[in-house]
Amino acid sequence: EPNVPGRPTRSSNFRTNGPQQRPANTYVGRVDYNIGAKDRVYSRFHGNWGDTIIQPIYPVPGTDSVNTSDDNSYYSISGTWFRNLTPSTINEFRVSMDYRDLIRQAGGVGTGLNGKIGLKGVEQDFFGQFNLTGLAGFGIGEQYRLQKPIRNDLFVNHTTLIRGSHSIKFGVEHRFAANEDKHWGLAGGTFSFNNVATGDSLAALL
Repeated sequence: EPNVPGRPTRSSNFRTNGPQQRPANTYVGRVDYNIGAKDRVYSRFHGNWGDTIIQPIYPVPGTDSVNTSDDNSYYSISGTWFRNLTPSTINEFRVSMDYRDLIRQAGGVGTGLNGKIGLKGVEQDFFGQFNLTGLAGFGIGEQYRLQKPIRNDLFVNHTTLIRGSHSIKFGVEHRFAANEDKHWGLAGGTFSFNNVATGDSLAALL
């Protein structure tokens, strides 16, 4: 129902806040260890887990254009080993592994609303997007995306030679990256209604 006093019908007559939750946890740890006179190692861990949840503002959850959730998690593990092969020859071996997940979905995902209203030819467990000329619509266009896993692995080995006033560094590096992306952006459908046929976009929707 309209909640802005004095505004004429269909003229920005509803206003509300979209409650947003953003709980997050971040962890960082590092260990340094000298094995002996020639060897030293260190390792590091960094992790971040956080959600962004925008609550629904329409009475039926999942039908408005702001109700979304993002589940984003990330962690990184790395380690480095330095070894003094001789007083003038140093070897460095490093490993790094990054892993991230992203689950982004509209509030209509999992509601089964498409099936309940008998909308055929689209994902029945979702709720579609409905655009109405001159009016606020229903649903969201970016409906579901799953990126899992997003990986970046790094393996490096470097050797440094010091000869008098000269320093020579050589080595090898290997990188591996992967991103498995399942994107069902409009699986629930998208529909637009204008006022050409009926003079009223809401009447066209009905």
